[in-house]
Amino acid sequence: MLLGIAAILAVAHVSLPLWAELFATGFPEVDYLRVPFLVILGACAVAGELVLLIVWALAPALGSTSRLTPGQHVALALAVVLLLAVAMAFIGVNTYLSSIEANPPLVFLGLLVGSLVCVSVAVAFAYAQWHRR
Repeated sequence: MLLGIAAILAVAHVSLPLWAELFATGFPEVDYLRVPFLVILGACAVAGELVLLIVWALAPALGSTSRLTPGQHVALALAVVLLLAVAMAFIGVNTYLSSIEANPPLVFLGLLVGSLVCVSVAVAFAYAQWHRR
């Protein structure tokens, strides 16, 4: 499952410039946002890949009933912070695009679902961390 999510993130990271070009054509009045949003969404993809690496490393510990080591707590806290940062970036991009009335439904729903998934996984990780003290 983690490899599938990693593949999806890699495809998203590579296809972001193509999507940006497509939406810049459809909304030429906001073409100036292409580079800043590519940087933001590219950073979100990298953060998602880092979270996957953390989960990959912590999978044996999360599957057991033993306590987490201090290093594992730090790694899990980093994953929570990264997920919340990605969720905030998605919400910020969505809010800005909606405020200038240049937010197609597919983009709006994609960013909304992405932010909800990030917050849900962050809450699950925070619970796992709290529960394993």
